[in-house]
Amino acid sequence: MDIDLHPSHGTTLGRREDGHRQNALVLAGWTVLRFDLADLMTRPDQVRETVARALANAAG
Repeated sequence: MDIDLHPSHGTTLGRREDGHRQNALVLAGWTVLRFDLADLMTRPDQVRETVARALANAAG
């Protein structure tokens, strides 16, 4: 799970670096879930459900 908390995620360079990191993780077999602070603060149940579903999918 990647949580975008730092303001640098909103810059062109920050988004590019985030994309490169995410691509590397996906190519290594990881599932990447991205959330920002607003997701965590205003939709914690949906974030929790998304993570639970990803874990269930990974478990087969």
